[in-house]
Amino acid sequence: MCSVIDGLTHSDDIAECFADKYRELYTSVTYDTADMQLIRDKLIKSVCNCDVESNIVVTMDDVLLAISHLKADKCDGNSELYSNHFLYACNELALHISFLLSAC
Repeated sequence: MCSVIDGLTHSDDIAECFADKYRELYTSVTYDTADMQLIRDKLIKSVCNCDVESNIVVTMDDVLLAISHLKADKCDGNSELYSNHFLYACNELALHISFLLSAC
């Protein structure tokens, strides 16, 4: 990891620098609230009117196949969850993941 960002070396200062950059980025474009509401309404209508079956089932085999495509030693970078946790887990984990995804 880089220990110097924009001349800053203390982690709190670097975090504040990133916060400032993202705050600036996300507030740099103006928008019309009515236009945004119209877009939201259209999205909600299209989601409610789609022809997706409500009883989609994700099987354990689906999860095992997805896990088999993971590359080893990859980290999510956030909560220290590694692909190896899935690659070397027992099949029961895949079963529980399939139940979770099916329930969603």
